[in-house]
Amino acid sequence: MKKIGLIFIFFFVAFGAYLAIRSFRGEGVLKFIRLPNLGASTTLGQYVEAPKGSHVLYPKTEPAMNRPAATPPQGFVGAQLSPYYKRVYLSAVSHPYYANDPRGQFTLYADASLPNSVDITGWSVKGNGAYGVSIPTAVADFRKLLIMYTPSFRGTDDIVLRPGDSVTFYSGQSPMNGVSLRLNKCTGYLNESYAFSPTLPNECPRAESPRTVYFTGKCQDYLRSINTCHAPSQDSINNALDANDVECRAFVGRLTYDGCYADHRNDVDFFSREWRVWLNQYLPFDVLHDRLVIYDRQGLMVNEYVY
Repeated sequence: MKKIGLIFIFFFVAFGAYLAIRSFRGEGVLKFIRLPNLGASTTLGQYVEAPKGSHVLYPKTEPAMNRPAATPPQGFVGAQLSPYYKRVYLSAVSHPYYANDPRGQFTLYADASLPNSVDITGWSVKGNGAYGVSIPTAVADFRKLLIMYTPSFRGTDDIVLRPGDSVTFYSGQSPMNGVSLRLNKCTGYLNESYAFSPTLPNECPRAESPRTVYFTGKCQDYLRSINTCHAPSQDSINNALDANDVECRAFVGRLTYDGCYADHRNDVDFFSREWRVWLNQYLPFDVLHDRLVIYDRQGLMVNEYVY
C-alpha cells in the first residue's frame, strides 16, 4: 500500500509540472481540457482565441441592445416613423381662433437626447385638413448689411437645430423685410429699428468692458445708466459727455448692432439656442380642435400634438 501511495504522489507531481510548463508557454489549460460544443442555440456568443499569455475570452461583437420597438401612434405603422421620432416635438401652440387669424404660432424643440444636430428645413407640420406648413430657410448668421443693401433678401440657410435648440414660427410677416433668423447676443438691438411682436430678447453684452475702468468718472456713470441693447442718441451723448472725451464717445458710438456684432461675433456663446421664423401665411389648422403632425423631409412621422 505504501508503494501504491508513492506512485499516486509521483503521478500528481508530474501532472502538475506538465500543466505548469504548458501555462508558461501560453497554451493554458483550456487547450488541454476541451469544453463541450454548445451548438447553434448557444446564448454565450461567439468568441475568438485570447492573445498569447492571456486567459481572457473576447467576444467578436458587442451584444445586441434589446431596445423595445417604438409603438406607432394611431394611423401609422412602424415603417412610417422617422429616425427622429419623438426627438423633435411641438409645444407652445397658439392655434388660430378664427379663419385667417394672423396671430397663430408654434414652437419646435429638438430634444436634448438627440445625438447630433438635425436639419429641419423641408419638414412640414400638417393638421387634419388638406393643407399644412412647410418649414423654410432663414438667416443663420445675421448681418445688418444684408437688410440695408439687399431689401429682397430672405435668407437661404437651412434651419439646423442642435440638441436643446428651438425655433418659433409666427403666421405673420417679419418686420425686418421678411427675414427670419437665428438669434444671437446682439439681436436685442434690432428691437429699436423694427417692430417685433413679441420683442426679441434683450440679452446684449453690458455697455462696459475691462478697459472702461480707465475712462473718466463721468463716462463710467453714463455707461452704467445705459439700458442693455440700447443705442444712445446723439443728443443723449452730447448732454452726458464732455466734447473732448473722445475715447468715451468712440466707445459709446459702438453700442449698436453693427458694433456689437463686430466685437462679439467670435465669442463662443455668440449664437442663441433660439430661431425666429415668420411664415407670412395663416396657419391652416382647425380653430377648435386638431391633430398636428410633424413630418420629416422623407414624409416620415416625427411627432404629434393634439389640441
